[in-house]
Amino acid sequence: MSKLRDRIRDISRRRPQAFGFAAMRATEPTSSRQVLVVARVDGAQQAAAAVADGADAILHTGALSHLAEVVAAAGSAVVGANVDAATAADVAAIREAGAHFLVCTDDQTEAAALLDQQIGYILVAPTTATPALSDTDHDARLRSFRALDLDGVLVGGLPQTMTVRQQLQARRLGELARKPLFVALASAVSAATLELWRDAGVVAVVADAAVTAELATAADAVPAPRRANTGDRAEAIVPAAPSGSALDDDEDDD
Repeated sequence: MSKLRDRIRDISRRRPQAFGFAAMRATEPTSSRQVLVVARVDGAQQAAAAVADGADAILHTGALSHLAEVVAAAGSAVVGANVDAATAADVAAIREAGAHFLVCTDDQTEAAALLDQQIGYILVAPTTATPALSDTDHDARLRSFRALDLDGVLVGGLPQTMTVRQQLQARRLGELARKPLFVALASAVSAATLELWRDAGVVAVVADAAVTAELATAADAVPAPRRANTGDRAEAIVPAAPSGSALDDDEDDD
């Protein structure tokens, strides 16, 4: 399992609340961030600045020859590389540099590039705004992603304000692929927008390092999901006595 996937699972895990006189362990994580902030960088200097600004993960968009420097500058943050037409050799270079995931496209990347089990993979989703790709073809492409062991699917910008229908349509993208959604951003968005997207299945946003601090502040303000309303009390179900029980024997005796 990749380090990125561990991080995604961590944000969705409910943490018990401390009570009484129980002491919190010093090593227990205190972050309650609901949406991860992934900073696009081109070099070690930008990576270090993005981590200082609150980035959860770093996505290096430059040459792989500089990836090891980015990993070193990022410290404990998760680091990935963006290579649209990735090869198996590129994946080997990413792993050897100490990075944790690859962002790539399905129509240009070698199938052999997805064989390495030590790193995670994020595929860029097809867009719907092209005449060559119908809605049916788009849905079929996303469904085909189900067969792959992916950490997520990167989609284009979602609406910053949503109707209920738009939110359900956004959730449908993740359900078609059955993978977590990452959203590519051109600029920072508000905590309210991140909350809407979180409820639509978004686990992370990807944006330029320059807006990392603003996005991190917004992500920290997103509240935890509301618990599902299951009613005031659960209905008790009493199982029927199994055949041949002592109750049956008593009735026979009568």
